[in-house]
Amino acid sequence: EGGQTPNHLREEWVPPPRDDLQTNALKLGNNLLTSLPPAFNIILREVMDKPRNLSWIDLSFNQLEEVPSVLASHLYSRLNVIYLHANQPQ
Repeated sequence: EGGQTPNHLREEWVPPPRDDLQTNALKLGNNLLTSLPPAFNIILREVMDKPRNLSWIDLSFNQLEEVPSVLASHLYSRLNVIYLHANQPQ
């Protein structure tokens, strides 16, 4: 049809399993955040398939006055990097 050859790659392509698309990071920098909402755990479950795998979060360039206490939750035991530079610590 029209001199075009079929694209065999498209027929053979299989989407990767969902597990290959897991993320362990969250970038929330440059958002003028003054705090993380109490419902942060619920929000994170909507954004990430496995929020317990969160290992780093970027909160830089916001207006946070302290490290959000929600991040100290046992739910984030793998969290080992929190970027907080350019905030407003007290």
